[in-house]
Amino acid sequence: MTALVVMLEIEQPDTVHDLGGGEHASEGRAALVVHAAPVAADGGPERRTFCGSDTAGLERDPWQPAEDAAVWYPSRWSQRVCEECAAAVRGR
Repeated sequence: MTALVVMLEIEQPDTVHDLGGGEHASEGRAALVVHAAPVAADGGPERRTFCGSDTAGLERDPWQPAEDAAVWYPSRWSQRVCEECAAAVRGR
C-alpha cells in the first residue's frame, strides 16, 4: 500500500450529533468525511488529498495503516470514507 495520511473533515461548529459512530475520540466532534492524502517529505500530508481537497482545512487522524493492510482507514470511519479518495488509493 502507498504511504498515506488519514485526514478528517470535521463537523463544524463543535456540536456533537449521532452520526453512526463517527465521534472523534479525542475531541468529542464527529468526522463527516475521511480522506487520504499522500505523505509529504516531512512525514505530514501533502497539500491535497487524493480527491483534491485542501488538507489545510482537515485534521490528521493519528491512525496509520499497516503496509499490508486491506484498507487505509480505521474501521470506526468505514461509513464516512471519501469515495474519490478510496478509488484513487485502490488504483495505486
